Amino acid sequence: MTRAVNVSSFAPTSWTTATRPANATTGQMGYNTTTAQLEVYNATYGTWSVVGTSGFTVPTAPTIGTATKTGVTTATVTYTASSSDGGQTITSYSVISSPAGGSGTLSQSGSGTISVTGLTGSTTYTFQVFATNSIGNSANSASSNSITTDKAPYTATYLVVGGGGGGNGIASSNVAGGGGGAGGYLTGTNTFNGGTVYTATVGGGGSAQGGVGSNSELSGTGITTVTAIRGGGGGAGSNGGNGGSGGGSPAANYSAGSGTAGQGNNGGGGSGTWGGSATNSGGGGGASGTGGSAGGGGGAGAANSITGSSVTYATGGNGAAGQSSQQGATGAANTGNGGGGGGGFGGANLGGAGGSGVVILSVPTASYSGTTTGSPTITTSGSNTIIRFTSSGTYTG
Repeated sequence: MTRAVNVSSFAPTSWTTATRPANATTGQMGYNTTTAQLEVYNATYGTWSVVGTSGFTVPTAPTIGTATKTGVTTATVTYTASSSDGGQTITSYSVISSPAGGSGTLSQSGSGTISVTGLTGSTTYTFQVFATNSIGNSANSASSNSITTDKAPYTATYLVVGGGGGGNGIASSNVAGGGGGAGGYLTGTNTFNGGTVYTATVGGGGSAQGGVGSNSELSGTGITTVTAIRGGGGGAGSNGGNGGSGGGSPAANYSAGSGTAGQGNNGGGGSGTWGGSATNSGGGGGASGTGGSAGGGGGAGAANSITGSSVTYATGGNGAAGQSSQQGATGAANTGNGGGGGGGFGGANLGGAGGSGVVILSVPTASYSGTTTGSPTITTSGSNTIIRFTSSGTYTG
């Protein structure tokens, strides 16, 4: 049996655009006195749609394009415009992310690219584009490809040591050569960004006979470049070289090299007159102390436990005594130590080469990306991953 319904008795709840229900649910319907139209809520789109005489007037769904991450919290999504506007003008295209959080809107009716904000680091997202027409109805695209945003910024500790300077000496001479200065020593923290490439440049040690070392450096977008200055070479018939730490003087009539403030110390002074008998040279400066004078030891280095065990870096090379058969010691590799001075008496007892530098990063293991170049040594210490560059390379945050 068919029963007639008196539609004239239907009296929906009414409101204005400003007083729409704050917690509306899908299917909730009411009369908007501001627009003089009957409307219904769709929670999926978060929109109120007008109910027309022929049902909903909705645009054709846009076609999704490519989603591309552009940072930790941002992405872009391309789309092709709807082929039909459903009889109404399309006023905007908007993006909604899955999982929720990301959004972006473009107020135009043609194809385009929408910038998405509000994403979370290290999260995999897909996106849909919604076309909305002038009466508030929407149609959604299919889902985009997946993207995974970059890691959120995190703090890492660094140690950067420049290449040590070479010690000096002259073959078959009664005079001594100065010890090489240590490479500059710098340690601290930096904020690293996910997806950013950071470059570690490892400086070589100075050659025997007073060669200067090379700078070591940590650089990358968003951080202040950290440059550890190379060690100064020891003197022989010349002043000690300046550097991260200064090279030692070969005799009293020559000056010791100067260190760089915050990175190292001055070299030690020599005694006697260059060219005479029994000159005694000064040691190279180190990270924690000035070089010894008149045949003294190199300046003290600095102990650091960034790798999980204590290692001493940036020790100055020893000075030499004239009329001795002292051969200058070579600075240990990847410590930034200075080379020792040589006493030339009785043969070719010359200065030693400086030790190469090093760049070490200590990164929270939870944030470590695993992406490096240059074959650094990777270890762990507690909750941190240690990246030890003994030659130049890169790390992607």
